[in-house]
Amino acid sequence: MVALTVPAVGVGDDTLASWAADVKAAIDDLYSPSVDTSVGSIAAGFILVSQSVRSMLGGRLCFLSLTVQSTALLSATAGNIGDITCFTLDAAYRPAERVAVAWGSTVGGFGVINTTGTCQLWTASDDVPASQNIQFGATYLLA
Repeated sequence: MVALTVPAVGVGDDTLASWAADVKAAIDDLYSPSVDTSVGSIAAGFILVSQSVRSMLGGRLCFLSLTVQSTALLSATAGNIGDITCFTLDAAYRPAERVAVAWGSTVGGFGVINTTGTCQLWTASDDVPASQNIQFGATYLLA
């Protein structure tokens, strides 16, 4: 956290200008995103298509983008496909609280990102064919 204590200054003193430059640099660091394209591991029965995390606010706020494919048909029975883990996030990118996510492909569904880093598919509006892209997108705070 940046301490915003204003220094005492006198006429002609460059202390305030230096302090302001330091504060601006600290704020810029908070809002400059970093991007990581290797953020976890794919679960058995799935193929990784793409993964990335963009983080901001000193690495505390994450934007996850994840696309996977199942190697087999995911059968939906009354909207339920079971709790299927498709990916696990590295410890550095795990949320502070469970995050509910909507996912999409040719069908849609609901899933979660657990504090353990597991990304799970819970429901589907219909069967999900093998080799169909399944896309997750989530914004959350880190643990």
